[in-house]
Parts: sequence; C-alpha cells; structure tokens
Amino acid sequence: MIGKNTERGKDFRAWFSSFVRSFEENGELPPLLKVKREHSLRVAALSRIIADDLGEDAEEAEAVGLLHDVGRFPQHRDYGTFYDALSIDHGELGQSVIEEALSQGDLCLPAPLEAPLLTAIRHHNNLALPEGLQGTTRFLAALVRDADKIDVFQVVREWFEAGRASELLPRLEPEGRLSPELQEERTRQGRLTHRHVRTLSDFLFLQLSWVDDVNFTPTLEILLKRGNLAWIADRLPEEGHSAARQAIERARSRIPRAI
Repeated sequence: MIGKNTERGKDFRAWFSSFVRSFEENGELPPLLKVKREHSLRVAALSRIIADDLGEDAEEAEAVGLLHDVGRFPQHRDYGTFYDALSIDHGELGQSVIEEALSQGDLCLPAPLEAPLLTAIRHHNNLALPEGLQGTTRFLAALVRDADKIDVFQVVREWFEAGRASELLPRLEPEGRLSPELQEERTRQGRLTHRHVRTLSDFLFLQLSWVDDVNFTPTLEILLKRGNLAWIADRLPEEGHSAARQAIERARSRIPRAI
C-alpha cells in the first residue's frame, strides 16, 4: 500500500489535495485549474480501471494518474496558458514539482516507485515515449498516456456539445475545413502534431490519430463503448471522414472481443 501517511510526508492523495489548494485565489481555484483538478481525478480512476483489467498494481496506477499533470498548476499561474509551446513543457515541470516534494519530505512514495513515476510524468505528454523504457517505468508511462487520452476525448466532447469549445481551446479558429498542412503532415509522416492545428476541426482530427498511440486493449474498449471516436467521425468535415472510419476500424481490429 502506498496510500498511508508516514513521518516523511503525505501520501499521494493527501499531497495532491494540499498542492492544488495552494493555487486557490480567495478560496477558489481559477476555472481552468478546476478543470485540471477534475481531469487528474478522473485519470487516476481510469488508470486504476485499466491496471486492474490488466492484473497490474492499481494503487501505483492511481498515483501516476493523479500526479501526471501537477505541472499544469504552476504553468497556468506563471504563464496564464496551458500551451507548452508558448510557456514551458508541463511534463518536465511536473517532474520538477514531484522531485521537490519528495526531497523536502512533503510527499511519501515507496523508493522503488519514485524513479518510474517521475519518468512517466516527465514523458506523458511527449509525441512518443523514449526507447528503452522497461518494466514498471514502461508500464506506468504507457498507462498514464492511455488514461489521459480517454479523459481528454471525453472532456473535449463535452465542451464541444456545450458550445464552449473555444473556451477550452481558445487559440483555435472555429470549426470548418481541415487545414491542408495538417492533411499533408498525415500523408507524409503518418503521425500528426500540434504544429499545423489551426481550427477546432483540426484538433478533432488530431485526436483521432491518437488511436494509433494507444497501448492497451482496455483503453480501446473504453473509447469505443463511450462512442467518442464515432462522435468525432460524425463531427469532422467531409475530407476527414475516410481517415476517421479507418481509425475506428483500426481500433476495433485490435480488440479480440466484439464491441
């Protein structure tokens, strides 16, 4: 068990709660930090579900899920944005936050978990995981990326359906045709980055490409059961329909039991 307070410091759940409260203003979190807090709680729960399905340690999974985005809080405070390219890499910042909490004795984790968790937090937002990760480090890094994707799919859908997509993604133009540069990137590289995302439709198209970066079958099952992939396919402009259908079929083909 890693959820027990010791003389060294707080367990990961208590530490996270205390850490988040430190960013309150007049007793309230800024609205976008509330979004990140709730996102972190859901990713923690999703990480447990996936780990349990795979027969892995659910508590370690919950820890990395809850702590993966701690860098977002000082990023928003210091830069007023969640865009890494305009501020700081939030994975690197999150690693630094956890390292400091561990070194000062504010956060208590089993020693064997510290390095794997720090590595997973550092790389969870990278385009791809570094080669050579093994064992618990590889598992936690892959797991939190999967759980993160599931929740981002859901959050984006909910904000779109509420007519608030521009609040969540304020630097993007309204929905419309896909940017030619983004389609060219897909044809040339087979992988999409944020570099050519200009519109809200572009972002949805980018999300679909994440299917090819999913690591575990339970993740695909959750995405398909929630209908988030089909929702994106229906929302994309005509030029994205074929790629959307292909992405969904690739997801289904990787699941041994029917969804």
